[in-house]
Amino acid sequence: MLPCYRRAFSRLVAQSHAASSLYILLPSDPCTSVLLSIVCVCVCVCVRTPIRKNAAELHGFAPDPLFSPAISLCPVTLMPKETASRWSESRYTNLQVPSYVPAEALVHEDGQFLRAFLLRVLANDMQRMLATNTCAVYFRNIPLEPEYDASGNRTNTPENVVMEKRLRVMDDISKLLRTYVERAEYMANKSKDINRRIYFTAEQIETGDYGALIGPRGLVHQQLEKETNCHIVLVGRGITNPLKDTNPNAAAMALEDPHVRITATTEEDLQTAAERIEWILSDEPEAVEFRENNRRRMAQVDGRYDPRTWMTAAEKRKKAAAEKAAAASGASAGEDETGAEKGRKREREEGPVEEEDTELNEFLEDL
Repeated sequence: MLPCYRRAFSRLVAQSHAASSLYILLPSDPCTSVLLSIVCVCVCVCVRTPIRKNAAELHGFAPDPLFSPAISLCPVTLMPKETASRWSESRYTNLQVPSYVPAEALVHEDGQFLRAFLLRVLANDMQRMLATNTCAVYFRNIPLEPEYDASGNRTNTPENVVMEKRLRVMDDISKLLRTYVERAEYMANKSKDINRRIYFTAEQIETGDYGALIGPRGLVHQQLEKETNCHIVLVGRGITNPLKDTNPNAAAMALEDPHVRITATTEEDLQTAAERIEWILSDEPEAVEFRENNRRRMAQVDGRYDPRTWMTAAEKRKKAAAEKAAAASGASAGEDETGAEKGRKREREEGPVEEEDTELNEFLEDL
């Protein structure tokens, strides 16, 4: 049997060189198989021939018919040693999704995030039940009383009820999504707005010149916003009423100095609105006439206009100045009189003379 092994082994090595592969033919004897395996491994290491796993890759190799009954085909594979590298490009994906609701989800967006998440889970679950025709399982613990129409057809089948509920859930999800989109658009547009404040003087507040920015029934205010494409608001002490204003910041605005707030999207619109407002509040003759006409029209609308007693703002200021001067002069005259009285010596006042009681005197004499 040794010549047979030698012939088979030489043929195996020759075919392994031709096909760049090596397969080990092991006989049935265990001792001989071990020795032959060691020799084959040594030959593979010496010739540095790769070992294939599949017998079909030997390109037509077939064992000797005389030798095949006593041997078995057993491939030996030499795997290259893999070394771990710190610079691996593989991404860590072994993420563990928490099985509980985080506390941050309850606080985020006032709980709307968690509500949207639960609605989406419910919608997906209902879609799964509709797809697998297992809607009756949803009403296993809650029995569904059947309802029929005039034709005898059931109207509240589990499929219909689940489908209607899924439509309602999807409507709620759409509303939340629409709210989120509107809020995002509002924040995007709000960040682009430009603000400017023009403060009123004490004289303008006292005379009410700032009322010309509102006009009769708000016509001037509406016209200003339409022409300048700006949002104009009058706020501050004496203007904002926190009891009537619906703005949540009305209480804080009522403590600010009186001013007009201009909000615009472009610098050109903001400059145009500021110039118009400053002109209305200026001392130019045309601006004064404009304010006077507004005062007259507002009085006519409110029913306070009387041509006989009507006074312009200039006349009111003159009258107020005259009254103030008269009051000051009267006060100074009164002070002078008071000073003269203080310098003069006051005469002694005598008390009233008591009348004698004759009856009382007679009674005392009798005693």
